[in-house]
Amino acid sequence: MKVMGRVLVAVVAAVAALFVGTGTSHAGLDNQLSLVDGGGRTMTIQQWDTFLDGVFPLDRNRLTREWFHSGKAVYSVVGPGADEFEGTLELGYQVGFPWSLGVGINFSYTTPNFLFDDAQVYA
Repeated sequence: MKVMGRVLVAVVAAVAALFVGTGTSHAGLDNQLSLVDGGGRTMTIQQWDTFLDGVFPLDRNRLTREWFHSGKAVYSVVGPGADEFEGTLELGYQVGFPWSLGVGINFSYTTPNFLFDDAQVYA
């Protein structure tokens, strides 16, 4: 009976550890880019928690696409004169849509038709 009690305590402790343990963070670094300018300073730009949420277009056009963007960006500058560095950080998206017109043209037409009620046409 002592063995069963110890096994039960071990199982309860293991299950409790699953709920009490530290959770993992969902925040993550999405991308990072570093570059060196002409003054020898290194600028590092990072984007965190980037999310694009596609929404139904308000104009109801089948070719329109709309998204909401959320996230944050940080930058750091290191090197000579980094404390005096100033400038503008602009973030954006470049969007392309591969689309081409076909080489053929479809053309159709109809002619007026006459319908005679209960009439027989003899040729």
